[in-house]
Amino acid sequence: MMQSDRGPESRGAPTVALTIPGPNPDGGRSAGATPLARAPAESAPPNLTPEEWDGLFEAVKARLEQAVAALPVTSGDAVAAQACIGANEGIEALGQLQRLLAPERELRQRLELQVLDLRRALAQAIAELVEVAARTPAPAGEPTPTTNDR
Repeated sequence: MMQSDRGPESRGAPTVALTIPGPNPDGGRSAGATPLARAPAESAPPNLTPEEWDGLFEAVKARLEQAVAALPVTSGDAVAAQACIGANEGIEALGQLQRLLAPERELRQRLELQVLDLRRALAQAIAELVEVAARTPAPAGEPTPTTNDR
């Protein structure tokens, strides 16, 4: 993996790139680098959109598939055959992880909408309480409550 500054233009952040050895003189380490996603900050988890995560999964799976397809496997090479099997299992596992994320994303979206609804209801309730408090006359001898008196 290497760092590159060719990231999503909207964010202007560095990206992470994977390379596959190819016909380039340097083994595919420069011209074949394609950005996959923004590099996360060291202290914070990555703040990627669902579409960026999907793109990352698809890019990694495609690169693994290309690498497996480029392996010269002869009929008697058990080690290379095992490597291909292991890589294919990894590709399948990435696909399973990607599919498992879908319900989690849907749950997160529903929860975020519920939080917004609850915040809106809370703000409305506070506004109504302030309005009621403003209409209620203060007992004789007490100062009139303000919006800061809660």
